[in-house]
Amino acid sequence: MSERRAHERHCIWFPVSVESGEKTTWAVCRDIAAGGILLSSSGAIEIGVTVTLTFRTGPDDTSERKVEGNVVRIDRSHDDGGGAWPHRLGIAFAEPIPELESLLESWTLPPSSG
Repeated sequence: MSERRAHERHCIWFPVSVESGEKTTWAVCRDIAAGGILLSSSGAIEIGVTVTLTFRTGPDDTSERKVEGNVVRIDRSHDDGGGAWPHRLGIAFAEPIPELESLLESWTLPPSSG
């Protein structure tokens, strides 16, 4: 299978607020790239829904980001064990965020494969 990703993913965990309409869902970033993010989420959101994400990538990141995106994937999280984050959401950003690359490269684990 060929790799379809246009941006390198970074395995990094940080809290994310996901707003869809008047509903806010809490989530944790699993991995992120300039074009999108994979979240473990407390709630399910349907594929195709437009969301607004609010996050900081770490304690040294002083700017809170608000990013628009669309849910492109939803799965049950098999590694949560039925806890606080039972859903996995794949979200494609409406516009790539290229400045994330340099910020993330300075303190993330090797690229994620999952």
